[in-house]
Amino acid sequence: MSAYFEKVSRFADVDIEMPARKTTLSAGYDFVVAEDIIVPAYDDLFDLMCNDDEEHEFDDPISLDELAKITKKYGTKPTLVSTGMKCHLDEDQYLELSVRSSCPLKTWLVLANSVGIIDADYYNNPDNEGEIFF
Repeated sequence: MSAYFEKVSRFADVDIEMPARKTTLSAGYDFVVAEDIIVPAYDDLFDLMCNDDEEHEFDDPISLDELAKITKKYGTKPTLVSTGMKCHLDEDQYLELSVRSSCPLKTWLVLANSVGIIDADYYNNPDNEGEIFF
């Protein structure tokens, strides 16, 4: 059996375009978002910091340890964007999520972890039905 995509149940009645290769020589599948979502600006995190009563002294640039402290304190995290899809894979396969090269240049959107890996056993995961998020 080869890999295939299907909608997760929470989007069963929603008309979502299935992931597809848009051209004959496409390296991968193009996804569309399942629902409208607002991705907050990175500056919003620093606005939170500037509007509290504490003094903040950070290295320039901010270290990963400092960013981890900020994330925990303000409860911030990268925005998850649902595809409404899950992917059935054979045992020896995985799905790699990558941002197409033009996306950051056109929209300033990137994956928080650079590359996402979907393991074969993520399909029908009991926590979220294996729903794929970017």
